[in-house]
Amino acid sequence: GLAVFFRMMILFIIATFVLPFSLIVGLAQAQQLVNLRGNMEASYGQTLVNTHTSQTRSPSFLHRYNLGTFGNLGDPRAGSYDADISYQENIGKIDGRRNQDQDVLDYRLSFNLLPRKTPLTFFAQRITRENEIEPNPSRNRLDTYSLTWDLPLQRVPHLRFNLFQSDSKTTPSTTGNVQTRTAGVDASHQFVNTSLFTRYQYTEQKSGLSPTTRGHTVNMNSEARINPAMVFNFHGNYSNRAA
Repeated sequence: GLAVFFRMMILFIIATFVLPFSLIVGLAQAQQLVNLRGNMEASYGQTLVNTHTSQTRSPSFLHRYNLGTFGNLGDPRAGSYDADISYQENIGKIDGRRNQDQDVLDYRLSFNLLPRKTPLTFFAQRITRENEIEPNPSRNRLDTYSLTWDLPLQRVPHLRFNLFQSDSKTTPSTTGNVQTRTAGVDASHQFVNTSLFTRYQYTEQKSGLSPTTRGHTVNMNSEARINPAMVFNFHGNYSNRAA
């Protein structure tokens, strides 16, 4: 019985090759204004299943490309930038008919300004995913933005301001676009033997024709060291969410 089972369920012939390589090129300038990086990758696989009555062949092919650049904005004290673009396609077939065909295109850009004084970081990204299999092709685009600003003050709490937004759009879709926005501020301070951290965050979410939901969240953490053998911790949370 076991021999018959193995004859009926033969899963053999798996071929895979990977052709990765990476490239990092620096244009030799005094301030390192422009640097390039990139990589390419490809893989192929095939599965052949034989039974007494049929044979199924399932090949797959994946290829990915990435190109990026990074460097200083003239003077390292002014800040730096980082940008990437990547593309990926994944194709699968069963007996010559495609059962998977997905493309992913990714753009990313970030700036880090005034890193030695009041660091300001900006980040933006767009990811587009397409499924081209008929009869139900689909497309999703996700845009993300964030902004972070640090104020490392000496005699008052260290402050960090955060802004974030994401927009997701899928076609076709029954729910419509989904948008999320958050704004928050962190405050932290170190006393002699006591550390204090507080975070406030406001969240707003909109999904299609549904009512917009809004929420407020406050977190507080404190640690006080009375002596080397005694530590006092305090944690507090408050959350309120409504349409």
